[in-house]
Amino acid sequence: MLCAAVAAEAQNDGRFVQDRFAIGFWVDPPAELITDARYKEIADANFTFVLGAFGPKTVKDIVEEGVAETAALLKQYEDVSNKLSDPDADFDALLEKQAALQEKIDHANAWDLESRLEQAMDALRCPPGDTAVSVLSGGERRRVALCRLLLQNPDVLLLDEPAGGVSAADMSELGRLIRSWVPERTVLLVEHHMELVMEVCDLIWVLDAGKVIASGTPDEVRNDPAVLAAYLGQEGAA
Repeated sequence: MLCAAVAAEAQNDGRFVQDRFAIGFWVDPPAELITDARYKEIADANFTFVLGAFGPKTVKDIVEEGVAETAALLKQYEDVSNKLSDPDADFDALLEKQAALQEKIDHANAWDLESRLEQAMDALRCPPGDTAVSVLSGGERRRVALCRLLLQNPDVLLLDEPAGGVSAADMSELGRLIRSWVPERTVLLVEHHMELVMEVCDLIWVLDAGKVIASGTPDEVRNDPAVLAAYLGQEGAA
């Protein structure tokens, strides 16, 4: 197993993240859950874990979950604006609430949210938004899941076997996407496909039977005798 990192550039103070940061964690669901109706998301503070299958939803439904909080702000703003048309409304309270919501929406740069969703889906080559998730291929499901996760804008992205079941063409595209997410965030990747890891990662740790047998840059790891023996079957390789 290869554990690798694509490192974002450090902040001016030498740290990669501030005191509080968001971690996005994507896991490859077991094959038996792919068509299961179960879908579960556990959100705890700044952590998001995606477990299980998607359930009876469309591509757009899944992607919109990545901006659920922002969409809720826009809905609240719309509701408050509608209430201002009531002649008996408490205008002072409503205007104060509207101003507070507007500040949050401005800070989140959310006025063009629909356009952002479309751009994100296009960038990851997601299927049309009205497509049922249950009919997607493995590679398509991964792109949709990653699109939702990226819209949550995590500082650190943990990817567990993202290339599993992905075609050669899709794997090349996946590599390009992973590189494009840096330097905005740090990506930690757990993957068996050595060619993908070598292509996209800056630092690599190689595990065999649960133990680290090598670490370093792609060139260092590629020529390490222990890696050649464990992964390429070249016993005693120099």
